[in-house]
Amino acid sequence: MEGSYLFISDVHSNWPALRAVLKDARRWTERYGEFTGKVCLGDTVGYGPYARKCVRRVRGEGFLSIAGNHDVAVVEDGCSHFNSDAKEAVELNIEDLKGERRQNCMTYLKGLSPKPVFDPRGRFGFVHGSFTGLSRFGEIIVPVDYGYEGQYITDPDEAIFAMHAMKVKTDTGTVHVPIGFVGHTHIPLHTAYRTRYVDGKPAEVDKESLTLRYYLAENYTNGMGPVFDIVPSREGGWITQHIINFGSVGQPRNESPHACYGIAIFRGDGSVNIQFRSVAYPVEETQRKMIEQGFPEDSVSRLECGR
Repeated sequence: MEGSYLFISDVHSNWPALRAVLKDARRWTERYGEFTGKVCLGDTVGYGPYARKCVRRVRGEGFLSIAGNHDVAVVEDGCSHFNSDAKEAVELNIEDLKGERRQNCMTYLKGLSPKPVFDPRGRFGFVHGSFTGLSRFGEIIVPVDYGYEGQYITDPDEAIFAMHAMKVKTDTGTVHVPIGFVGHTHIPLHTAYRTRYVDGKPAEVDKESLTLRYYLAENYTNGMGPVFDIVPSREGGWITQHIINFGSVGQPRNESPHACYGIAIFRGDGSVNIQFRSVAYPVEETQRKMIEQGFPEDSVSRLECGR
């Protein structure tokens, strides 16, 4: 598999932010050519005032989308584990998506799955929250009721747990996937870890290999964040696995109001170029709409400071 892929996540019904990202991405294609594919890592809805418009645009742009926890909450009208601001936003989004002429948006969301998607050859995978539908409490692993779309990757243990679940069965056996793309936390992140697998299970780990880096506002200059290459290697059963989170389009939490997204370029030699990107958008346009519709004050104010 070769080509360039556009990744967005956590649009959260913020049309001005999505509009700015798509415009910025178009400028990239004018210079380098069209994207081979476009991926939405979930949570097209929630938090913001433009649910219907964002769903229509993500669908219309041809994104391969998966379900996030807010998408599931809007479809199932179930958000008991959300905080009060998130609950209120879900209820307002449901109202925006109601009506006979708008049912196609709800039908689209209902058709999304929260399960991880993997390249058939095992080169990469993506999911909203984590690649396991389980949660770790100390040494105890238990199922959780909000599955893949509700799990966070915020610390080394959660990252390692997710990496060990990054695998896919192929004609030649189980392949441990080297790169996974996630969303959900709204904070740009890159983490990597080296594991030796035997018979599909982790047999040995290199504890010194662990890296986990968050990318905040200070790591971006003129819309460009970190840019680096990943060169997958498999030697003696050892593999270094990477998890990438490009951050949030519609409610960034990296101390900047700019909408975050990313591009991954898969090369013929197996290496992958990772580009973290961000773009300014008219925050006040979204805030005015939120105030008009009665969104919680904290949900409105947090957009201007990226928290």
